[in-house]
Amino acid sequence: MDDTPRHESELSEEFRKLGSNLKDALEAAWNSPDRQRLEQEIKTGLRQAAEALADLAEEAVESETGKKLRTEVEALGDRVKSGELETKIRKDVLDALQKLNSELERARRHDYSGR
Repeated sequence: MDDTPRHESELSEEFRKLGSNLKDALEAAWNSPDRQRLEQEIKTGLRQAAEALADLAEEAVESETGKKLRTEVEALGDRVKSGELETKIRKDVLDALQKLNSELERARRHDYSGR
């Protein structure tokens, strides 16, 4: 007698039961009062943290340091718009490149004449 079809049927049935049991267990865990309480605590904690950060940001903006920073950022924006910043950056980069090239040429001359 061949028991293969019966074993396949039993195996399939056990997998179906496992799926059903897992689903029921997950639903029970999700709907549990402990999980719901934890969710509420997390929401409350996040809301309180956001409020504290908003208060801190508002205080920072209104502080002397915040006002100074805002003024400096506005001045930087004006310098960017006027081209002043670009001109300064170009000059600084040009100066650095000229110094680097000069040092490399000097090192090369020294290396060739020193041998």
